[in-house]
Amino acid sequence: MLAAGCASDAPVNVAGNYTLATTNGANGCQFSMWTPGATATGIPLTVTQQESDFTAEIGGLTGALVEYALGSRIFIGTVSGANLHAVLVGTRNLMPGQCVYKVTGTMNGTLVGDALTGTLDLSAVIVTAAADCPPAGCKSTVSFNGTRPPR
Repeated sequence: MLAAGCASDAPVNVAGNYTLATTNGANGCQFSMWTPGATATGIPLTVTQQESDFTAEIGGLTGALVEYALGSRIFIGTVSGANLHAVLVGTRNLMPGQCVYKVTGTMNGTLVGDALTGTLDLSAVIVTAAADCPPAGCKSTVSFNGTRPPR
């Protein structure tokens, strides 16, 4: 009985090469080039896994843009059951005016079969405060869905 209860928390195999589609949600951080409702398709995401730990690397042009803006394109996280949680801590300072900030991305997703769905929350971490900074505690959200080839 105990083994059966713990089995649901055992990480599923999330490794694979996914192709994602995204939709921008609300722009709580007031990022300048953000359009709510904007969509993108064909975004490659490579997930590698070792037990309950995983990395997710955004590929293609989208990955290059993310790396340029944030300083990395790799999320690091854990899997619990079919749920994924990962963070990309931005290392690049963004300076839209007098404000200086970095962006942290937090990904939460669920894998059902070979279909991955979830959200990516982007938040601004203020380095040098100014009147033109994003609002404190802000969050801009992207929803995503995608698949990997069947195993």
